[in-house]
Amino acid sequence: MWLWHVPALYDAALEHPLLHALEHVTFAAIGLLYWLARPVADPQPAPPRRPRSRGLQFTGKIGLGLLGVLLTFSPSVLYTFYEHLPRYWGLTPLEDQSIGGATMALEQAIVMGIAMVWLFVRALGESEREEERAERYGAA
Repeated sequence: MWLWHVPALYDAALEHPLLHALEHVTFAAIGLLYWLARPVADPQPAPPRRPRSRGLQFTGKIGLGLLGVLLTFSPSVLYTFYEHLPRYWGLTPLEDQSIGGATMALEQAIVMGIAMVWLFVRALGESEREEERAERYGAA
C-alpha cells in the first residue's frame, strides 16, 4: 500500500490503465494474503508462536492507518493528477485527499478493532477450554 501511494507511482497508475489494474490486483492479493493468513483464519488453538504472527498483522494494520493519517493531514496535495481534474462537490484537491485519507484511516481502525476484539474473545474461549480440561483431567 505504501509503495503504490508513492506520488510518482500513484499518478502513473492513474494515467495508464494496465498499471492501474495491476495496482488493484496487488491490493486485492495482499488483502487476501493478510486475511487468509493462518493466524486469522485458523480455527485451531493457537500454538505458542502465534502471538508474534498476530503482532505482525497488528503492526501491518497500524502502518496502513498511518498512511491514511499522512494523507489526511498532509499540508499539500501529494498527487498532481488530481490538481487538473474538475472539482466534484466543490472540494479542492487537498480537501479530497484529506477526506480520502481520513476514510482510509477510519476504515483501518474499524476493521482492525473488530478483528482484534474477535481474536481476543476467541483467545479467551481457548484459555477457558484449556482451564476446564486441566480441571477435569488434571496432570494426566
